[in-house]
Amino acid sequence: MRENGKNWCVSAAAMAALALLACIPLDETPAGEIYVDGDGVPELTGAPTYASVSVAAGTEARVLVPVDSDTQHLFVSIYDVATDSYLVHQKADNVTPGASADFAISIPSTTTPGTFYAEIEVCSSLICDNPFKRTVYRPQGGSPNYFRTGFESPPLTEVDAARDSGIAIPTFEIQ
Repeated sequence: MRENGKNWCVSAAAMAALALLACIPLDETPAGEIYVDGDGVPELTGAPTYASVSVAAGTEARVLVPVDSDTQHLFVSIYDVATDSYLVHQKADNVTPGASADFAISIPSTTTPGTFYAEIEVCSSLICDNPFKRTVYRPQGGSPNYFRTGFESPPLTEVDAARDSGIAIPTFEIQ
């Protein structure tokens, strides 16, 4: 492109490239590129923390989960580190975007003592109803950090493959 007086001249090659670009549908961006950090994407802003590093079976574990301004709903599932088996699930319907969700998770009295971690799901809409974006933070491959995977709905589609979030996975003990 070059200036010619007050007019801009565009070469035939540049016009062909512009015509090609004009034919690419915007809704067919490759997976992993449309679900990036930033506006509209719910995310953790740090690692969850526990009010106590050890709790008794049959009591409550208090969890503080820091979220960004795009997060409106939160799910926390507790898993056993040794067996990777699910223990309990809790949701928070009234998350204040940009704050930390602080809530209690009831630990069943029949829980076998051990070390546990929280798997976190954050959602961009109230009660995670359609349409929404959801980011899931879970362990993967023995990494000390959460891996995050992005989903959108409708229909439920993985739009960002699992990648290291850089957020450490804290654990707590159940006695």
